[in-house]
Amino acid sequence: MRPNWLIFNLRILFKYRLYAGISLAGLAIAVSSFWFIGDFVRNSHQYDGFHQNSENIYRLTLEVNSAGSTDHYASTGKPPGILLKESYPGISSYARLTFLGNTVVKVNEALFTERGFFKTNPETFEVFSFDFLAGDKGSALTDPHSVVLSRFLAEKYFNSLDIIGNQVIINEESYQVKGIFEDWPENSHLEVKALLSEGPASREFEPQDWFDLDQYNYVLLDPAVSQKELDDKLDQLTSAHVAPIFEGSAMEVKFHSQALEDLYFEAALIDDVPKGNPVYVKALTFVGLLVLLISGLNYINLSLTQSTKRMKEIAVKRILGITRRQIWVQSAIESIIMTVLVLLISGLLILCFDNLYFHYTKFHALDLADKWPLLLTILLLIFVTGLLGTGYSGMYLSFSGSVNSRDETGANTFKKILLGFQFVIASVILISTLTMNRQLSFMKNKDLGFSKEQVLIVGLPLHEEMKTKLIPFREAVKTYSAIENASLIGGGALPGEENGKDLFQVSIDDNHADRIYNIYRIDENYFELLNIEFVSGRNFQANRIADKNEALIINEILAKSIHWDDPIGKTVWYGGQLRAVIGVVKNFHNKSLHNFIEPIVFIYDDSSPSNLLVKTAGSDPDLLQSAWMDFFTGTPFLLSYFDRHIDSMYAKEDHLSILLGCFSLISLTLCCMGLFAVFSLHMLQKTKEMSIRKVLGASLTNLLKTATRSYLLIMVISIGIAIPIAWFFMNKWLNGFSYKAGMDSGVFICSALLILSGCCITLVYHVVKALNVNPVDSLKSE
Repeated sequence: MRPNWLIFNLRILFKYRLYAGISLAGLAIAVSSFWFIGDFVRNSHQYDGFHQNSENIYRLTLEVNSAGSTDHYASTGKPPGILLKESYPGISSYARLTFLGNTVVKVNEALFTERGFFKTNPETFEVFSFDFLAGDKGSALTDPHSVVLSRFLAEKYFNSLDIIGNQVIINEESYQVKGIFEDWPENSHLEVKALLSEGPASREFEPQDWFDLDQYNYVLLDPAVSQKELDDKLDQLTSAHVAPIFEGSAMEVKFHSQALEDLYFEAALIDDVPKGNPVYVKALTFVGLLVLLISGLNYINLSLTQSTKRMKEIAVKRILGITRRQIWVQSAIESIIMTVLVLLISGLLILCFDNLYFHYTKFHALDLADKWPLLLTILLLIFVTGLLGTGYSGMYLSFSGSVNSRDETGANTFKKILLGFQFVIASVILISTLTMNRQLSFMKNKDLGFSKEQVLIVGLPLHEEMKTKLIPFREAVKTYSAIENASLIGGGALPGEENGKDLFQVSIDDNHADRIYNIYRIDENYFELLNIEFVSGRNFQANRIADKNEALIINEILAKSIHWDDPIGKTVWYGGQLRAVIGVVKNFHNKSLHNFIEPIVFIYDDSSPSNLLVKTAGSDPDLLQSAWMDFFTGTPFLLSYFDRHIDSMYAKEDHLSILLGCFSLISLTLCCMGLFAVFSLHMLQKTKEMSIRKVLGASLTNLLKTATRSYLLIMVISIGIAIPIAWFFMNKWLNGFSYKAGMDSGVFICSALLILSGCCITLVYHVVKALNVNPVDSLKSE
């Protein structure tokens, strides 16, 4: 590359700096957006792929059928994994991970509350890949009260990895650190921070052990064994050990297997881990490609606009003897310069927005490991795009020798078609974004059947010796003037939380039937605190001993599902005890609006609560913490907000809406830039005509109509094409919600107005600019 060619091309870029700046900025924004999307899609499709044997690992699940009601659990009882390993060939090993929920850890005098702690068997290290930084993997969990910590926790607790043999207190029990492992990547379906030894494995199981659903069971298959063979072995296991337990009843139990590499995108089960949505990933992939396509077309359009100004330059060079090869070289140099500049700007944008990207996805876009194919693809696309744009004028004159007006008209028509296609894409993305925002607003503002405002959630200690303090703590909290009410609730009784289910026997048309219902363990203040209304009957009363052992409350949907017109006084068998229905409450949304309202049984039980709900009048949380310290000194104070808990159910939709909002803004901006390019070329060609019309007395309105009519028509047609396309996809997306706002004509009108407004501003700018040119200057060459 000759130095003078480089200097010449840099001068060209500076001379046409407006077009060059818009081109480079648009392409850089699109490339950085595509990089973020590509990184997210790649990580999403590689969930759990870091395990060495990921293709041979399967999770076991439990399906329970009872009188037409089916519940599918991601968790299972204790026996399946170990019995499969011992009874059937082809099962290399098994892992049983018992989740502990909120875990209190004490290191020296410091207290921590953690999640991601599991009790497990030593064979877990054979199933999953753990990169040990310290300790012996083979013996790390063989001794009782042993713990293996992640690098993150080791550095957090001790600021060192040389801690083998140190003691930590976990849920009031002492454990010895036997190993440190490297943190698992973010694209893992499980967040494993610490593993505790579960003690000697039992070979004798009671019937209830099969339904102690507090653990995930995984098996590692020999490569020669298929998933179908595993399912056959599970059927044999069920027939041999579980079916006899329910012989003669209406219940049926079945185990299933799920491939580890497919877990992230499979439908969520009860007690499941956080899931990804393949529809959202595909939507982001499609949007990323469309934004890149729009930016590429815009760059070409802007380059074509610029090339009309360089026709004379190329023509003069041809007269002076420039060869076709030299024209190709010049175009390649310009493309290389453009590629380097785009990469520099894109890299700067990625660096600036990486923290924001990490906030929403927990991935780092700057990690280049295994991303070279994506980087090379982007490099090739930028270079080819630049070559197509910068080489147009030289190549065209090189092969044609002149500019034919008919060919020029055809090229302008083609550019208008491309422009219309870009606006169709932008319109679809914009309509989709506004529809999603409308649905999210509907979900967040819909009457859920309970009050979520000014409600705090206090996590309670689970230690047996502290349970006697829980009711006095509730009563002490209620004495504060700023506290309106307080209620002790068991795990799962918080709307929006995955609750437990249990087996009940009800009477339907004088026949007994087994049913599985949601069970909420609550106290007498629950309904009043959340403003849940009664349809009939009464609430629990603390001074009635029978309410704790012989009564229950149900919701409307449960009564309707078993055709109880007058439920009060009806009896239900639960846990070997006959209980009478004393009240019926109005239906409320116990899950997200993705789900229909489910039947619920409310039991009076304040003996083992997991949370305290506090209804406040805007009180300071420090007030609650002060009361906490009086009762639970040395135990971490956990406080959260109920309204935020409810909003978190729609976090994925919220994040997708934000991302689509950004990309809709980007796509609309890029389209307006494309319109700027094409219309700039159009007005460049029409300047003399506009000047003559102006001299002959044409009005401003007349001139605006003449210049913009065809382009406004393109915009209207584009919006008309986009509306049915967007309606089809958004209607399909909304069908995933049991409760939805539906499609609204206002969204389409608003989208059309936004697009037309942006277009009109761009068009009017160029017309006014052309009309401000002195007719003498524009016609002097004639």
